[in-house]
Amino acid sequence: MSELLNKNELRLVSLAGVLMLAADQDFDKKEWKECEAFVQSHWLDSYGDPKVFLKEVVADLRDLFSKGVELDAKVRMVAQELHDNLRGPQRGEALEFIQRVIKADGRLDPHEDRLYKILYLIVEPH
Repeated sequence: MSELLNKNELRLVSLAGVLMLAADQDFDKKEWKECEAFVQSHWLDSYGDPKVFLKEVVADLRDLFSKGVELDAKVRMVAQELHDNLRGPQRGEALEFIQRVIKADGRLDPHEDRLYKILYLIVEPH
């Protein structure tokens, strides 16, 4: 059973997934579908339109990429937000989702693996 996420938590976890999707500079459709499925699985009608929500997450990603820091630092920033704003079970679910995103294209390149390890060490699901 998935852990209930409020809209802000869902936005943060979705941003982490989209960040990892974009990390290899290949916006893969299978990875995007994984992000859409995660949002749908946590969506409540009171959150509004999920398509608008995902556009806002992509805008958040663009804003994050506009900051003049390296990708590793961006991953650390998002990971710290996940750690600070999610409870243990939510953290575990977020990490599982991010793994599904980066594996959805059928390959895990060393760059994605390294970034995931950075994220995992900060988020600490337990």
